[in-house]
Amino acid sequence: SKHPNTMELMLNDSTGRIKARYFVTDASDTKPMDDIKPGMYVSVFGSVRTAPMNHFAVTGFRPVQSADEVSYHTIEVAHTYLKLLKGRAEPFTPSPKKSAPAVTTETTAPAGTDNLSPPKAEAPVSKGAALEGDQLKTVLTTFLQKESEGRGDVGLPIAEICKQCASNTEEQVRSMLMSLVEGGDVFTTIDDNHFCML
Repeated sequence: SKHPNTMELMLNDSTGRIKARYFVTDASDTKPMDDIKPGMYVSVFGSVRTAPMNHFAVTGFRPVQSADEVSYHTIEVAHTYLKLLKGRAEPFTPSPKKSAPAVTTETTAPAGTDNLSPPKAEAPVSKGAALEGDQLKTVLTTFLQKESEGRGDVGLPIAEICKQCASNTEEQVRSMLMSLVEGGDVFTTIDDNHFCML
């Protein structure tokens, strides 16, 4: 609506409607008001007022010259909205990483397994038990293989060999050595008390 010194408009830029008021500062210059027609696009500038109600106080205006101005305004509105939205977000500073606390868990046995005991490992051969058969043979051949090379033609004395089988008597060790000699795996060297691996 137009009055001698004022003009009231209802502005709508597709984001919402707001009333606008334009006050004529020079009573002789009313031509710009005469150029404004209902439904036309105008470019206005001014400030928002809250009294007596929310409205836009127009400082100046002009008819829109090109459709590009409408598109530009729409983009500018969206950009301003996003800036305001981002500005409202509280600044976030990531806190330093904390090492995860150690979690201790208690494992409970399934029902019905209270009386079960863990599987028993086979008991190792006692140091005091005498080696027999293949066990004694393996110990002797392993030791002779390892030590024979560094002893040359002399070989290993029976006393040193017996130390490897402390739980056995010399007679038991000698008996096994003689069976190895007969089998061709071991031979006597300088006498019957020195042995070497082939």
